[in-house]
Amino acid sequence: MGKAGNLRKKSLNFLVGCQRRMIFVKKNLRTFFKNSRPYLAPKYWLIYLTAFGLGFYLWGPARGIDKLQSWELFNDDQTDQIKAIEALQREIDLLKKELEGKRPAAPENLGDFNPDSFGLPALGEIVQGFEWINDRNTWRLHTGIDIGMAPGGNIMAVAPGVVKEVTEAHGAGFKIIIEHGNGWESVYANLGEAAVEEGERVLKGAIIGTSGEKTCHSAKSGFHFGINHNQQPINPGKIIKGLIK
Repeated sequence: MGKAGNLRKKSLNFLVGCQRRMIFVKKNLRTFFKNSRPYLAPKYWLIYLTAFGLGFYLWGPARGIDKLQSWELFNDDQTDQIKAIEALQREIDLLKKELEGKRPAAPENLGDFNPDSFGLPALGEIVQGFEWINDRNTWRLHTGIDIGMAPGGNIMAVAPGVVKEVTEAHGAGFKIIIEHGNGWESVYANLGEAAVEEGERVLKGAIIGTSGEKTCHSAKSGFHFGINHNQQPINPGKIIKGLIK
């Protein structure tokens, strides 16, 4: 057989192969349409159109998916977290401002304080002096003096300064420490009320609180008064006249 015969044989084989493929495709198409015919009923057309339209909107040129993601509906959790963080930051800022306002920025003249300028905190009877006392079978130093006076009597700052500490002890009333500079501090304890706050500047003679129901070691009403220099207690009677028992 020559070249022409081989070419004709190949052409016939090709045509037979194409016919077989066409028969296979037609058979499968008939099977597909037969099985899918129930789903081509008009009642399903609305579903198909809706799905097509939604898909075209979300992923088509309109990019509806990007618009949906920008809605608060999808960002509620993130938005709430951001709002909570912002609220917390505002609280922190307010607290910082409050603490900065209370922080005592000592004036220049505090370092030049002269203890000779100390005055009397109040007028009253000295019921306990600066002395060693026997407290529950233990001797210890009473680091100040107790001044007896009626409950609620006004107590004054003995010198200008900055309120270093205001605390309240259960059953012992309020305690106030005023820093005057150059290591000098005045201490007021067993107070019924405190009229100043930490960080507040006070002048000599300013009312800082009231006397309490009783002093440290006496049933008499009054308050405790002390003076410290470089954290060491000093006998107020040696500095302020009229405070000797």
